Amino acid sequence: MTRIPTSALPALAAALAVTGCAGYAGSVTEIRSALLAGDKERALEETSDALDVGDPSELPEELDGHAPLLVLERATIKQGLARFEASAGDFRVADKHLELLDLKNDTAGNIGKYLFSDDVTTYKAPSYEKLLLNTLNMVNYLALGDLEGARVEARRLTVMQDYLSDAKQGGQSAMLSLGSYLAGFAFEMSGDEERALGYYGEALARGSYPSLRGPVQRLAACHSYRDEQLEQLLEEIGPAPQCLQTSREQGTVLVVAAHGLAPHKEAMRLPIGAALVIVGDLLGPQQTTQVNSFAAKGLLTFVNFPQMKKTPARFEGVRVLIDRAPVPSQEALDVTARVLEAWEAMKGKLMLAAITRAISRLVAGQATQVAVEQASGNGLGGLLAGLAVQGALTAADTPDTRSWVTLPSAIHLARAMVPAGRHELQVEFSGPGGLLKLKKTVDVPAGGFIVLPVSTMR
Repeated sequence: MTRIPTSALPALAAALAVTGCAGYAGSVTEIRSALLAGDKERALEETSDALDVGDPSELPEELDGHAPLLVLERATIKQGLARFEASAGDFRVADKHLELLDLKNDTAGNIGKYLFSDDVTTYKAPSYEKLLLNTLNMVNYLALGDLEGARVEARRLTVMQDYLSDAKQGGQSAMLSLGSYLAGFAFEMSGDEERALGYYGEALARGSYPSLRGPVQRLAACHSYRDEQLEQLLEEIGPAPQCLQTSREQGTVLVVAAHGLAPHKEAMRLPIGAALVIVGDLLGPQQTTQVNSFAAKGLLTFVNFPQMKKTPARFEGVRVLIDRAPVPSQEALDVTARVLEAWEAMKGKLMLAAITRAISRLVAGQATQVAVEQASGNGLGGLLAGLAVQGALTAADTPDTRSWVTLPSAIHLARAMVPAGRHELQVEFSGPGGLLKLKKTVDVPAGGFIVLPVSTMR
C-alpha cells in the first residue's frame, strides 16, 4: 500500500491551500464576457480587478501565480484599444516572467501536479503563445514607427524559432510565418533589404503571401540573396528588369486586421472510459491495474480535465479599402487552427497527469482508512476518514485552465504602395455578427510606412 511520507505533508498542505479556487478560467470570465459584448474598456478594467491593481498602467507587487498571464491578456486588450506603447510595455513584462516561470524549479507545484492539480504548477506557455507574444509585440512597435524595437522583437522571435527547431517541436514552427513576414517588413523599412529577403523567404516557406510578390521582385533585383522559396516565387513572377529604389513620392501601408477570440480552456468532468481513450498507451501497467480496480469498485468514474472550447465566430471575412479602393487582403494566420493543433498534441500527457492525480487521491484515502482503523480499531471511523481525505483532494483538484484567452481567432494582412500624404483607410469585418466598419485617416510619409493594427476582439 502506497503511503504519503510525513515529510511531504507541509508541501502538500501548501499545495492544497492554493488549489481551492475556480482556477484561471474563473479569473478571466468577466474579461471574456466584456470582450464578447464589444466593451474593450470594461475588459481592461476587469484585468485590473483580476490583477488587484487600481489602474491599467500598474503592475502587481508580485508577478507570480496567474499574474504574468493576466498581464499578457492586458497587453492584448491594450493593443485592441490602439494603446500600442502601453501594450508593448506589458508584453515585455509578460515575456520576461513567462520565461522565468518556464525554467523555475517548483517543488511544491510538482507535488501538487500529481496529488492535487496541474493548476498549482508554474505556467508553461506552449510554443505558439511564446511565438505570438513576440509577433504581436512586433506589431506594436511597427504601429509606433519604432523600427529598432520591431527589429529587437524580430531577433527574439528568431532565437525562439531556433530553440523550437532544436527541440524538434514540429508543426508549431508554422506559427512563425506571420512573424517572419513582419520581421522582413521591419528590416525592409529599416533599409536592411538583404536581411528582409531572408525573412520573406522564411515566411514563404510556411505560407502563401501574394502581397510579397511585388516587394520580393523589387528587392531581388537589387540583391543577390536567394533561397528555395525566393527562387520559386521569382520563377513564377519573373525578375524585375532592373534595380529600382522605392520612389520618395510613395509610402507603404500595411494593415494587420484581427478578429474573433481563439479557443480557451474550460474545466470538465470526463468519464473514465473516455479519459483512457485519450491517454492511450501512456498509462503504465501498474497504473492501468489500479484504474481498473478502482473503476470496478465504483470509486473512479470520472476525471477532472480541461477541454478546449471554440468561441463562436462573429466575423470571418476582412475587406480593406484605401481611399474607397479595395486592397487585396489575405488570412496570414489561422490562430484557432494552430491552438487546436497544439492541444491535440499535448492532451494525452495532460490526461496522464489527471489520471495519476485521481489514482493518488484514492490511494491516499485508502492509506488514511487503514491507518485510522489500526490506530483506533474503528472500521467505520477509518472508512469515514478515508472518504474525507478523498473528498478533500477531489474538491481541491482544479484542472489547469490557463491559456492566453484574448488571442485573436485569425489575423489578416493587406499591403499597398500609395502616394505620400493623407489617406482614408477602412477595414470591414463581415460574418454571422453582421458588418463592422472601422475607419482611420493616416498620413503616409514619403518613402516611409504606416502600419495599422485593428482588432474586433470578438
